[in-house]
Amino acid sequence: MDISIFVSGVTANISNKTEPKSIPASTVGAAFSELANLTKTAVEAKFDLTSGATLVTQVSNVTASVNSLEYLKALQQSDTDLFSIQDSNGYNALRLTIDGNLLYRNKVTGATDSWNNLKGKNIAFLGDSITTAPRSQDGITANNIYWGLIRDRYGCNVYANGVPGSCIAQKSGVSAFTTDSRWQSLNSTFNPDAVVVFGGTNDFGGQNIPLGTYADSETGKTTFYSALKYLFHSLQDRYKGSKIFFMTPMQRADRGFPSQNATTGFYMSDYQDAIQKVAKDYSIIIIDTYQNSGFNYYNMVSGGTSPWSPDGLHPNIAGHARLADYVGNILNLHFKQAA
Repeated sequence: MDISIFVSGVTANISNKTEPKSIPASTVGAAFSELANLTKTAVEAKFDLTSGATLVTQVSNVTASVNSLEYLKALQQSDTDLFSIQDSNGYNALRLTIDGNLLYRNKVTGATDSWNNLKGKNIAFLGDSITTAPRSQDGITANNIYWGLIRDRYGCNVYANGVPGSCIAQKSGVSAFTTDSRWQSLNSTFNPDAVVVFGGTNDFGGQNIPLGTYADSETGKTTFYSALKYLFHSLQDRYKGSKIFFMTPMQRADRGFPSQNATTGFYMSDYQDAIQKVAKDYSIIIIDTYQNSGFNYYNMVSGGTSPWSPDGLHPNIAGHARLADYVGNILNLHFKQAA
């Protein structure tokens, strides 16, 4: 039996940079202290728990005791707070899962929401495999992926459409963001307050989409420049009352440094520059995941040594927590009401 506890909004002092992992119930009391001197605002740990075992966890000064598997299951039918968690910002959230199934979630609540500008907002995410859940090879679920963490932390409503391998531009046999059914599927009945597009890495990498030039017409949709123009125009036209965001591709470590596509000759930074340039013309809000999220070639390195990614491209659970912190803060800032 695999128990997964996620705590958001608590600064935990963890003793080393070892990632959270499965820990026998007999040693679970020391779980967080063993993980050591790293400050994070989102912590996830997994524990093996047999029926009748006692689970005691400590995060900062927060202590919780769970006496049996039967008690955990009973939480599914109750309003009991398993944890009482509150930090200096006054927010609290907890998620508990057993074998990947959501058992308990204590969302952001009550009088502690003055910092939270996203509560109750409808946010639509359009993306590729990094936005897809579940992703079994990385242990990613709808509860620990970046948009799921944002949903739980801020209490917003999320509609997610992630298609592995998809591109911004159109190419035969490949799902494209600019296919009308993709961007229109952000669901008019959902009525999004924000539409967040996260793509471009497959245009650069897996599908070798030509970069094109700034002069390309939006009607072509087969070069990166033309497809960006078409997508941005379409989103602004369809969702006139929504804030439109574009998350630039994360830096990756599977194409050398600096990242270059040997087939097209273009660098990943070329696609990043195209996004920035076209976004200005269409008043798209940029979330600069490429430059400002902290992910880079050196900490995304593949081969099992990266704290954030198993393959140099896709975030792991810790990587999604980091991504959620960055993206959530920016979204929250843009919905801040004028004083």
